[in-house]
Amino acid sequence: MGNKSLHAQILRNCRMLVREDQRFIQTAIGWLMSDMSKVFPDVAQSFFEEHLKYIHKEVILRHTKYLKGRNRLIKRFNQLK
Repeated sequence: MGNKSLHAQILRNCRMLVREDQRFIQTAIGWLMSDMSKVFPDVAQSFFEEHLKYIHKEVILRHTKYLKGRNRLIKRFNQLK
């Protein structure tokens, strides 16, 4: 499997699990998106924007460091909660 298809599979799995409220699932998604943001920042940014209402605050604060739109995400997150 090439990197592109691997990243697509990771993204599909994250989409399936993002509504889970369990801390370790949320943390795993955060780590995966954080790593993905280093290579595909637009994909990670879109994922966070699309699923913001399901993602724990800890994940937003810890795993969006590499995103240019981080401040906007945090502001939007705070408005949702």
